[in-house]
Amino acid sequence: MHLTLARLRSLTAVLCFATLLTACAGTSTPVGATGSSEPSPDEPPTTWQDLADPAERLAGCLVGSFTLARDAWVASIQMLASDALGDVTVQDRGVLALDLTATEYTIDARDSATVTVGSAPDGAGELRWELAFDGTESGTLSLADDLLTLSTGPEGRLAPVNTLSIGGQPLPSNVLPVDGSPWSDTLRVTCDADRLTAVPVDDPSAPVIEFERSA
Repeated sequence: MHLTLARLRSLTAVLCFATLLTACAGTSTPVGATGSSEPSPDEPPTTWQDLADPAERLAGCLVGSFTLARDAWVASIQMLASDALGDVTVQDRGVLALDLTATEYTIDARDSATVTVGSAPDGAGELRWELAFDGTESGTLSLADDLLTLSTGPEGRLAPVNTLSIGGQPLPSNVLPVDGSPWSDTLRVTCDADRLTAVPVDDPSAPVIEFERSA
């Protein structure tokens, strides 16, 4: 059986990243806080919203707790998968949380999974792909301009559980190679009081991943 899955390879990397990184845009103030009134020249800024320098303001915004905006993620995957597989359905479950400080990060995935079902290339039958994460990961982060890099700690990356079948027949996971640490790629990020968005620098055509601030 000849199988053409080249277009699904980029989808795999995006799925990995999104399923794992799912919630960003931080701040040390509560959600919805707008900061104090305009500070006088003699008063230091009181929140990241008051900072004049864009780089400093972004760094302050990223500090906080976020969760993956799953409705937006499912809509992005639905659109992307439809290009490769035709009519597809995407089911999603679980929670993926991201906590950021000025220097460290923690990912907490609780039964976080995305299931994509569609028609396999070459009429080979129904394709079912489940990509799941369950566990935690932590490490350090660095920010240069709007480029965010997450570097894992000694326990390593949180590995995905990747299952793929066509016509009900299981296929080896290496048919769609999945890097266990796709979020180790540098991410281009934007952030505001409610939301953080990120996209891998190496794949600028990938859907924007959206995270909602939770604290």
